[in-house]
Amino acid sequence: MMSHNSHKHILIIAFHYPPILSSSGVHRTTNFVRHLPEFGWQPTVLTINPRVYDVVDTTFAGDFPNIEVKRAFAFNTAKHLSYKGRYFKLLALPDRWISWIFWAI
Repeated sequence: MMSHNSHKHILIIAFHYPPILSSSGVHRTTNFVRHLPEFGWQPTVLTINPRVYDVVDTTFAGDFPNIEVKRAFAFNTAKHLSYKGRYFKLLALPDRWISWIFWAI
């Protein structure tokens, strides 16, 4: 295994990252990120704030030693910007989580 100082840094951008519970994509991302240090890569995960997910699993945060996770602020349009369950469709293009792009950048 390589020492920490010789790791190459890599940014992983992933919407599906723990504690989201409703997607199988979370498992692929988590396993991929978890094994990167074994191959000389030091990942930083850029993901979304968990408050926007519809369903979360609080028992597993997806945090691993030496893996930095940055969470961008965002709105779930259907959850945070709706009134009586209705919202302007323009606020949800291409999807209802688009607002995270502004804080991710």
